[in-house]
Amino acid sequence: MKNYISSIVHKLLLLLMLCFTSSAFAQISSNEFSKENLNNWLNLVKVDPTGDPFREAEIRCFYIFKNELYAAGNFQGINYKKINGIAKFDGINWTQVGNIDKNVVVNSLVEYKGELYAGGSWGIKKWDGYKWESFGMADEKKGYSKGQMLIDVIRNGTIYVRSLCVYKDELYAGGTPGLSGTSNASLLRWNGNNWRSAGNKILDLQDLTNLKVYNDELYIGAERGWTSKEDTEYYLLVKWDGNNTTKVPLDKPKGSNYDIYYNSSLVTFDDHLYITYGKGGGNGGIIKFDGTKGEKIYEGVSVRSMIIFRNKIFFYGSYIDRLLMIDDAEKVKFFEAPLPSNRGVLGVFMDKIYGMTEIKL
Repeated sequence: MKNYISSIVHKLLLLLMLCFTSSAFAQISSNEFSKENLNNWLNLVKVDPTGDPFREAEIRCFYIFKNELYAAGNFQGINYKKINGIAKFDGINWTQVGNIDKNVVVNSLVEYKGELYAGGSWGIKKWDGYKWESFGMADEKKGYSKGQMLIDVIRNGTIYVRSLCVYKDELYAGGTPGLSGTSNASLLRWNGNNWRSAGNKILDLQDLTNLKVYNDELYIGAERGWTSKEDTEYYLLVKWDGNNTTKVPLDKPKGSNYDIYYNSSLVTFDDHLYITYGKGGGNGGIIKFDGTKGEKIYEGVSVRSMIIFRNKIFFYGSYIDRLLMIDDAEKVKFFEAPLPSNRGVLGVFMDKIYGMTEIKL
């Protein structure tokens, strides 16, 4: 009885919070973002350091599943609570999602056929409501059959997954080159029963970073872009229609080392695909793509993360410890927000932007 009453009280508090939040936002138009009302629309999540100087703490993915905000990444605590890898937030409290080893790094979350999937250093696992379980996996030492994801012996673990996406009723996983059946592949697709590769050589042996559906095609970003053997050709993205892969026509970034540019995020907004890229320091920016041609709307910072919030673009980049906003006139505005300069991503939940900051020991 006591637990039941506690649950009712918790739901009422959450409902009151939602009502209050909606009322507050009704009074703040999208054109009134300022340092003075920063706390009304920005919420920073504190993450604990890993204790390992070679593994920096960060939230690598925010995702909404069943009306709760999930945060996944490389951390051992959130807001001073001991939590590893994946946490969820109901509007009041952060709680652990499953028993996750502190050494696991989770990069991406996605809902597929009503269930939550997580990709990272453990390959891909599915949440059954109580625990994270493997599926379609095989141990190379024990043998395998076609359609199973194998152990990546180079990394001494399963294929390292960077991004998950649902496309044409299949679950796509992009990451480091791994093994599926007997084929090398860095883009795998799961149809509910078997894994198979995209079957296109242009995707093999690439470390893929982002997957996003736009105009009924799957757009794919890579850690180092694609180049020809002679480095005479460079392209940042490719797109996949389910059968074939083609390059996306974008202007070359400035500089001579084209092969070290990476794609950091992909966002769809107002019938356009927004593409961020960089290579560290002041080299990078944002491209607005209409399906045919791309237009650079921001340059000068290696952009790390980008979201759409109240019809505005918010982002930050390397060596910039401030939140940036592109307004209706495509002008950039800075906010003095204590965001990390090189790590973490942005998310949106309950009409607020969520970012991360690391707890200093």
